[in-house]
Amino acid sequence: MMKNILVIVTFLLSVVLTGCGSNSKPDGGPNPALDEVLELQAQEILLAPNGTDFSLTMPLRKLIDETYHVELSGYTLEVDGGCMVSSSFDYDPSTKLEFDGVKNSQEMLYISGAFDANCTPTGYTLRATQKVTSGNLGDTRQVSFSYEYGSGSVKEGYSFYNATTPLTISETSTPYQIKVQLLKDGRIAEGETIELAPIGGNNNGVYGEVADYSVVTGADGYGTFAYTSPETLPPSGSSKTLQVNYYVDGNISKAIPSKEIVLNFIAASEPEVNTTDMQLWVVPGEFNITEGSQTRAIDLYLGEISTDSPLEEIAIKAELFDPNYGVLNSYNGITDVNGHVTLDYTAPEKLPNSPLNITFKVLQGQPDLSVSTHVNFIGGQTIDTTNMDLHVTLDTIDANSLVPELTEDIDIWLSDDSNNTIEGVEVRALFFDPDYGHLDKYTGETDETGHIVFTYTGPEANPGNDINIIFEIVNGSPTKTVDVLLDF
Repeated sequence: MMKNILVIVTFLLSVVLTGCGSNSKPDGGPNPALDEVLELQAQEILLAPNGTDFSLTMPLRKLIDETYHVELSGYTLEVDGGCMVSSSFDYDPSTKLEFDGVKNSQEMLYISGAFDANCTPTGYTLRATQKVTSGNLGDTRQVSFSYEYGSGSVKEGYSFYNATTPLTISETSTPYQIKVQLLKDGRIAEGETIELAPIGGNNNGVYGEVADYSVVTGADGYGTFAYTSPETLPPSGSSKTLQVNYYVDGNISKAIPSKEIVLNFIAASEPEVNTTDMQLWVVPGEFNITEGSQTRAIDLYLGEISTDSPLEEIAIKAELFDPNYGVLNSYNGITDVNGHVTLDYTAPEKLPNSPLNITFKVLQGQPDLSVSTHVNFIGGQTIDTTNMDLHVTLDTIDANSLVPELTEDIDIWLSDDSNNTIEGVEVRALFFDPDYGHLDKYTGETDETGHIVFTYTGPEANPGNDINIIFEIVNGSPTKTVDVLLDF
């Protein structure tokens, strides 16, 4: 059961909200601009199988932007329902919970402890000191969150409950924790193995890496996956959806409904770089790839025009491109004392039949300063598609109806001039902006009926424009494609 609760500050009288709600009183003079700072998604207290040990997860969403730093400290928890605590509570983090991210970013407060006897919690109140700072501004006050939920009904069997989703990713090459909580018959399920479906497809580190895709739940029912963000963040505002699974008794046929984890990528702000007197070169400006998995070094040089001298300590970033066309060992770098950055390009195992442009730019350059290198793919196994045609069952998807994150199958099939279906031919979807959603896979082979099905998942929010997803036969000559319009 989850309900959104705003922290509401009252100045003249105390307001008590029943069912679910909160009340708070200011410490010092009122600042109306900071009346709504955090939003709580209320969660029920969860009991361990022994009926006394418990845990409580409190997700809190920041309602003000990144210019404000928020701290919660001095927590105290009161539990309703005649539940007496046998020892002090454990809070994680123990001293203060900090919010230094962008608006709508989320942090978690975890509370655990033990009751002195079996009981049924019916609600709780959390009190804390809230401190907000921004430049010379400082605001400190006491806030409290009260939630009453009654005994309710218990969901039988295994089920996922809490999770760190959505998880805001704002730093490159940084470790994050993906936490998912498993219950059995409404109580904490300890010692169970849960699995994170591989990021998969042609990820190649574009969306980050996970150390171990299989973990065991702890005493609080949480399984924790160690995730590291990519060296270069995807476009700011884009997202990636991951899937956590649990199989009862390890039997894949006994899978429970999965839990989706959404990674929201928010680019941290960087200082602007004045590129008025700069020039960026790339060597080679064009090169050929003749074999799968072949590598080439790409050298970038940044110089000052007026002095004809190199510029060091300037960040250069490669724009993301379709991983079906290969990958770079890194998508950013810093110019050395000689003004150079060298990146290594690796071609895909199967060479595509169309060329690639890789664009590099000065990070936060004003005005924009960029340069491109052109990659030609030669010698790949070409498929004669003269007498082939790609078809799609649904050429337009009402994508707006799939917001947020609903799915629609895209059925592609391949036939010859006599309308006979063709098996075993690789078809791929060309890379598109994750702001418009994503596919469960971006490449695959037609089955014995000549069909291949891609599952499209809508984005969290309407991007405001339409886009075509383009599907093509891999290494086909001539190129054969079919489009599906995402109608927003």
